[in-house]
Amino acid sequence: MGAYFLMSKILVIMNKKYLSLLVVVFFFFPLFAHTQTTDEVVVRQLISGGTITNLDTQNNTTLKDYWGNYWLLDVLIEGKMYLFLYDTGCTITALSKNLPFGTNELASITVTDMKGNDADEKIYKTDLSINGTVFKDIAFVKFDLNQLNTIGCMKIDGILGANLIKKCNWKIDLNQRKIFFSKTPFVVDNSLEPIPMKWYNDLTPILKLNYKGIDFVALLDTGFSGKLKISNEVYGSTFATDGYKTEKGTGTTFVTINAVVKEKLERVILNDIYFGKKEIDNLPVLIDNSKPMLGCGIFGKEEAIFNFTENQVYISPATENTAFITDVNICRNETDSSKIEICFLWNTKETKEIRLGDTIISFDGIDTSKVDEKMYCNIQSLLKSKKNIPVVIKRGNKTIAFLLNK
Repeated sequence: MGAYFLMSKILVIMNKKYLSLLVVVFFFFPLFAHTQTTDEVVVRQLISGGTITNLDTQNNTTLKDYWGNYWLLDVLIEGKMYLFLYDTGCTITALSKNLPFGTNELASITVTDMKGNDADEKIYKTDLSINGTVFKDIAFVKFDLNQLNTIGCMKIDGILGANLIKKCNWKIDLNQRKIFFSKTPFVVDNSLEPIPMKWYNDLTPILKLNYKGIDFVALLDTGFSGKLKISNEVYGSTFATDGYKTEKGTGTTFVTINAVVKEKLERVILNDIYFGKKEIDNLPVLIDNSKPMLGCGIFGKEEAIFNFTENQVYISPATENTAFITDVNICRNETDSSKIEICFLWNTKETKEIRLGDTIISFDGIDTSKVDEKMYCNIQSLLKSKKNIPVVIKRGNKTIAFLLNK
């Protein structure tokens, strides 16, 4: 871990079977070093502050998922309901800059994305209510979420970060579509074993995983809708010599708070991964140059229990792990948003005739020579939920028809 690694986030738009490489990544690096100044201590205390009221017994609220794996819920602020992402990978709660909150600036932090782009943000406080339980005086920052909501078709108003989440215990029941929270730890079935967990810098939940006797750590990041992502360093030192074959991809891989990132990415199917005493095989894994993280896609339709007050995490990983099927990602053209094109491409036999930048003029029998926001988001949804989609692309004067998600 780097000395300043305090928050990282990846949102991969995917569902149980399909992966689209529109990935949203941003890193928070508040200025906390091992030797802290008085101001840094004050900022840390500000971020960690706040209290809970009206949680004498267990509470719950409806879990709203987004294309299968995002955990979304309603949050009340000053009498109005907003949609928030439940995100253990966020150090601090974040609200959209479009919301009318945050006038009394309390402190400043520097937000740095994965490519080193910096932005200074202010810290504020507010009360948030979830089904009548009030999280009082919670520190937050404000972000411009328009790019995320437009490119990723998300419509969130904010992100519940670890500074709020770690104040109580949580049980996510994906069968009932409920998220429970309590001051007391949840009772755990005897069949579940805890995964060792520590809080890095007090606000980043780190889990220990194992491969053939070799331990490696990953951020517990429920804002990442995939299963597992590891760094190039971890893959090279732990898995690379065991004969696994990776596939490479290139194009628009990340949309950060500060930039759109285009670079290379790899994927691989791994076996013999242990989460506590639970072994998982045939596990789809992404590989890039950022920190390892375990996403909420690992749960499938199972249950997750985060007894954060005891520093214990229990998960029952999904028994079915399918390989990545979607071999391309589709984005709006950067200069003409009415056109859509291939913006990310895995190097496979199915994509040998496709090129980055190919304009899509027909998708699933729909004329896409001119698209609006609604049509674009419908296409993104189909991309992640349907097989054998007929697609026609145009490259210069040449048109090519093929089936996507075969």
